[in-house]
Amino acid sequence: MEVERENQMELNIFSVKFNQNNIKAYNQDSCPAFTGKNIKPAVKTVALGTTTALAYLGVNQTNKKENAFINKFLNERDDVKSAEMLLKKYPELYWLTNDVNATPEGKSSNNTDSISKFLFGKKHIEFDRTMAGIQCLKYVLNNDYESFTQCQNDEIKLTPDNFEELRNYTLSVLKTPEDVDAMLAYTVINDLGKIKNFVSDVEGQAGIKAKDHDEALLIGLKYMPKKIPSFNRLSQKYQKEILNALEADFNLGQFVFAECLEGNLTKFKNVTPESKQLYIVHLLYDVAGVAGHINPKGSLVMTNPVYNSYMQGIESINEQNSKSENEVYDSFLMKKANDFGLPMRTPKERAIVKLILMSRLTKQEDLINVKKAFDELDTDTKNNLIEGLSKDGIKNGGTLLYYAPAFIQNTYNAKLDNKTALLKKAFEVLALIYNDNESNASGIKTVSLANIANAIKNSPDLKTEQLYQIYKKEF
Repeated sequence: MEVERENQMELNIFSVKFNQNNIKAYNQDSCPAFTGKNIKPAVKTVALGTTTALAYLGVNQTNKKENAFINKFLNERDDVKSAEMLLKKYPELYWLTNDVNATPEGKSSNNTDSISKFLFGKKHIEFDRTMAGIQCLKYVLNNDYESFTQCQNDEIKLTPDNFEELRNYTLSVLKTPEDVDAMLAYTVINDLGKIKNFVSDVEGQAGIKAKDHDEALLIGLKYMPKKIPSFNRLSQKYQKEILNALEADFNLGQFVFAECLEGNLTKFKNVTPESKQLYIVHLLYDVAGVAGHINPKGSLVMTNPVYNSYMQGIESINEQNSKSENEVYDSFLMKKANDFGLPMRTPKERAIVKLILMSRLTKQEDLINVKKAFDELDTDTKNNLIEGLSKDGIKNGGTLLYYAPAFIQNTYNAKLDNKTALLKKAFEVLALIYNDNESNASGIKTVSLANIANAIKNSPDLKTEQLYQIYKKEF
């Protein structure tokens, strides 16, 4: 295997047959973190809680090797050593240091606590996000509330009661070390669809064009599982549960932030209870680590308002057996409208609730800015937004604006002044894009706003028309 021994390392992930010997050689010979050189002093975490997860996990005596790894991992307090353990056990984690389509959400900080920077001498956004999610899972399993919430503002900090609820739910799903291993594997492979050469290879071999990184992962797992070792070594039980959830083409995060459509709920109704539970736990920790590239210490995102929204979302989708997709969706929107203190009787009021959710804003002054920005739009722009946000992908064709929340947030955070004007600009762009796709007669069309989310982050003064033209270049 040919690998450059530099900070910017390239790895053709399909050039190697991944047997245990090759994985060992790769760890020892290819990555500076494992040669004993180029490692900076480790980041220390806050001390673990007094009650560790092993006291609650059912131990399978027939798989002592798995038990030993999970035990050692949960008790390792050094973040860098934990990462080294994971890299050896789940080699796909290293692939995230390749050329990736990184998330456009938020500006990556130059925080010196970045695990990837310690290991590789360079910051890798998706690696840090994945590691943060895993660390958050570890904190919860170890009953370490202080570490989980260490970077959160007191005003919105996750409460001890909600942390305990999250932990109890997690332990109700991850009952054994094998369950934890499957969850770690699931978390590590989750963003393989963002790796450019991975996507190129799976699309080429399968002859299928992926609409997003989740579909790219699904194609890879179905058509070439042997080339994804952490997935391939899982038992049939866990493989089926992971595939079952991915095949449903549903993203709980998109549901909670009103990014997806009612039609996205249709196939999720047929997901098995076991697969649904594994998916939900995986998603919660994916969300917990989503800002790991900004602050790797605890969960910057899984605050009390966000946690409560996800619990409301889970409560709503659990009503699928007795309600239609539209009823489930509006049940969730009504819960949020009540939280915001807003009515939701008309299409306009419903659109405003959806825009608040898409904006991921929770402070009262921010909610006022959203409503004010909408009211200042011209009539045609308002109508385009209301129409685009009302289509469900079932009775009429609709458009899923992938990364719309990232685009709105990046626009809102681009400048300190005149927040209403910033939101108005973002809404104008969304209205133009909805109008572009109004001819979609049936089903759900997914369009990515990653390019304009990145553009506004890097060039805050871009105007509405300029952002729209950047979007048009891709489509």
